[in-house]
Amino acid sequence: MNRWQKNLQTCVTAPDELSPLFNLDTEDIAQVVKRYPMRITRYYLGLVERPGDASGANVYRTPLNLRIKPRWKTPSMKNCSARYPD
Repeated sequence: MNRWQKNLQTCVTAPDELSPLFNLDTEDIAQVVKRYPMRITRYYLGLVERPGDASGANVYRTPLNLRIKPRWKTPSMKNCSARYPD
């Protein structure tokens, strides 16, 4: 078995594995994981120094991420056509 395969086997994928490490509410994280699946390698998890730091924000999502809506809309391509010279 390759190293990357071993790393994938030991990933944190369940909220109850993550919650005790950062004093997070398991139910809140479970709601987020329903929408944004989680797979964190042990190495990357080790880069997080404390809850709420910049690395942590990239590692796990919080319920705040469920409330954020994009500020932009996808432009409609209905009336868009490309014309090229002959």
